Amino acid sequence: MALMVALPLVYLLSIGPVAFVCEKTSSTTSIRNTVLAVYAPIIWLHDHTPMKMPLENYVNWWERLARKP
Repeated sequence: MALMVALPLVYLLSIGPVAFVCEKTSSTTSIRNTVLAVYAPIIWLHDHTPMKMPLENYVNWWERLARKP
């Protein structure tokens, strides 16, 4: 039962480190397209639910972390 709760949460939270890697490494268009496909459900949550601001803040935090020297 714990696994059924943990896996979706890990998936949701993994978008931050992925944003970090994409920001840190000049990812190609094909990699970005793959990321967009894998995270399409989270993008849908962002676009259609009240999760917009929390998701943006979380991803922006990771992207800012990647820009630090």
